[in-house]
Amino acid sequence: MAKVADTLISLYKIALPFCERKKISLNLDLSDPTMTIDMQQRQLTNSLKSYLQDSILRTHSSGTITLGARPNKKTIEIFIKDTGDAIPKAKRAEMAAENIDIHSRHGYGTTITLEYPKA
Repeated sequence: MAKVADTLISLYKIALPFCERKKISLNLDLSDPTMTIDMQQRQLTNSLKSYLQDSILRTHSSGTITLGARPNKKTIEIFIKDTGDAIPKAKRAEMAAENIDIHSRHGYGTTITLEYPKA
């Protein structure tokens, strides 16, 4: 059983020095810190890490990245929002999977939302 807040806080702590070097504001948005999903902690961390790294690469100085989670009916939505360059359509297609929704608009950055069943 993975505690979503623990995973996001861990990723936040890992990413913070990289964001500070680039002068990117990194925010954490946890509406319910007790949320859990039915997977291993390490598996959840690894599935989110590459999306967060990509977000840091695409976001320019003075930009913002928000890492968060919120309950939604029978699922938990974990999201990474940034104000960086939009992900090109071809790359979005490569990243697409059953539980991932990617919204990317020029000038507004990208929001990647991953949905997991609640535990």
